[in-house]
Amino acid sequence: MFENVSPADVKLSNITIPLKWVKIDPAKYKSDCWKYRVFCLLRSGTQVIDSKDLVPINMLSDNITFPDTFILKDLSPDFVIDIELYYACIDENGKKKKVPTATLR
Repeated sequence: MFENVSPADVKLSNITIPLKWVKIDPAKYKSDCWKYRVFCLLRSGTQVIDSKDLVPINMLSDNITFPDTFILKDLSPDFVIDIELYYACIDENGKKKKVPTATLR
């Protein structure tokens, strides 16, 4: 299917991901975790690239944008890029609480 096709470089920049928060009543919400710091990893084959900065969001954010430019080199025509998000809840004292993950494909 992909005969005589050369590998190519793929450049992604300003990745924006929509966020969907579970609706909660702030008066009943017991946690003080309203602020988060997020970074992402892009994986394709053996290549792994991370965002350079932690992006701040809170529970009022509609989306998250990573302003980085990511370049994946020498990808085959049937490449797959996985985007993994890692985030930590930050309390009012600036201390990290937990680090769950999400993967987009």
